[in-house]
Amino acid sequence: MRSFIGMVLLSSLIQAEGSMLYKRLFVDFDNAYTKDSGFANIYMFEHQFGGFKLFSSISDQKVKRLHPSLRIPIETLDVQKYAFGVDYDVDNNWVVKTRYLRIDDNIAPTDEGSVYGFGLMRDIGSGYILDSAIYRGLYDGFDCNQYEVALIKKIPLGGLKLKTGIRARYIDVNSGMYGVYALEQKHYNSLSLHLGGTYENYFFGLHATYGKRLFSVLDDGRSVEHHAMMMRDTYSLNIGKKIDRFDIILGYLYRDAKELPNNRDNVKTNAWSVALKYNY
Repeated sequence: MRSFIGMVLLSSLIQAEGSMLYKRLFVDFDNAYTKDSGFANIYMFEHQFGGFKLFSSISDQKVKRLHPSLRIPIETLDVQKYAFGVDYDVDNNWVVKTRYLRIDDNIAPTDEGSVYGFGLMRDIGSGYILDSAIYRGLYDGFDCNQYEVALIKKIPLGGLKLKTGIRARYIDVNSGMYGVYALEQKHYNSLSLHLGGTYENYFFGLHATYGKRLFSVLDDGRSVEHHAMMMRDTYSLNIGKKIDRFDIILGYLYRDAKELPNNRDNVKTNAWSVALKYNY
């Protein structure tokens, strides 16, 4: 029996597929209270075998901060985020997803915060996919819930393969304390649109989000916005090229927000990234 189980496990590993990615992100803030500019190193790992798909990611970010009035350097923001997830393909139509995220932040009150997620994805035929998820964020002083649903459509056009999607997101932030700032119970709604495609060895992704969100979980449970910044319009673009087993990806993101504790509006974020992905 043990030898049989060992053969099954070995066979699963031999047939496994996955990827490893390294991303370097550069970010610049405009009109923020103390944030000036920074960078992040992001590591992602995916491994698929049988009906299971596992992923993990680590983000290590440093942001230079300036005194709000003197504009001289003060303590650097040092943030690490960890994300883990498991997808299980039940019968080629249903996929069950679980997520866990952890935050380490040397300044923000959301330090040591955790997020738990559960999702279902259903292939409903004719190229349509229905995706839904629930996330529960637990922080020192408050908690929040996020509910989202998306409709995704695959569109083959000869050699061009497109994927479009629309995602509605509802966030319920319970009243509590974010450090010394009192959070009122409030609801936030946003709508995201996505268009992606591949053609031969090239691929791209366009993304736009409208509405408002706070402490939002993004990227299918792979990242979380853990500062008390009410996010508004967000736009991003990614383009890439496949070279043998490697993907080279360039990205840009723009985001408009309001810092709630300081009641500071029109905070702009511009971010550029370059990533290298190895597929095996």
